[in-house]
Amino acid sequence: MAKIIAAALLYTFLALPALAQQAGRIDLIDGEVRIINAKAQTRIAQLGEAVNQGDTVTTGRNGEAHLKMDDGGMLAIRPDARLSIVKFQSKGHDSDVSLVSLARGALRAISGWIGRRSPDRVNIQTPTATIGIRGTDHEVVVVPEGSSEGQPGTYDKVNAGGTRLSSERGVVDVSPGQAAFASPTAAPTVLATIPEDIFKPSRNDSRLEGLNERLQRSPESRSFIVPAPPGGRGAAGAGKSGGVQIQGNTRINAAAKDTNAIAIGQDNEVGNSIGTIGGK
Repeated sequence: MAKIIAAALLYTFLALPALAQQAGRIDLIDGEVRIINAKAQTRIAQLGEAVNQGDTVTTGRNGEAHLKMDDGGMLAIRPDARLSIVKFQSKGHDSDVSLVSLARGALRAISGWIGRRSPDRVNIQTPTATIGIRGTDHEVVVVPEGSSEGQPGTYDKVNAGGTRLSSERGVVDVSPGQAAFASPTAAPTVLATIPEDIFKPSRNDSRLEGLNERLQRSPESRSFIVPAPPGGRGAAGAGKSGGVQIQGNTRINAAAKDTNAIAIGQDNEVGNSIGTIGGK
């Protein structure tokens, strides 16, 4: 009898669905917003509810949604857009990642601490390109084939930080105050001017004012220290005894010889051997 009960409990446990990996929560709903889960089940989005890895958020023609991500970042989804959370983890590990896919519409993305600590692990995919970031506030617009809104492809505008727009046909870096475009048939290119008919301001943009600056000043973003590989080489010189990587506005006084370091982040400086590695 005990074996039967144990087997039944084991079967029940195995039949339970795995807990979904939370990526963030709905921070704003304006108009029609729906969530499609990994099982293709659709529901009307509710303010404050969790958005998980595998979920897709869609907005109506007059709808907007802001997703407050678990790493402190923000994804502001514009009207008539479709955004999928492909992969997301923010546990403070080297494996942390943020990968989302924008199938159509517009998105403003402000990096959280994953993007500031490990920018190479944050990407936005579109049908024609992939966008990498460098601690960034930027806007992405996907114009589908047959649309009357403009030439089909992926548009990316940088407000702060920087992005890298890449496709099978090439790569281009985008700086603050610039916009770039990747079409299905040509290499990505930086545009001469920012197309105002493509990058239209949102009625909820005021909620995002100053967020990028606040995130840069947050304790989670300002300092991040990991050991360098033994015998590694730093960007500012070669040390034979390993080194330290510092990202963000952090100050460290080196106290040993043969120390090398990489300083990553706004206004950081790096010095080799004994000396000071500091952020202003």
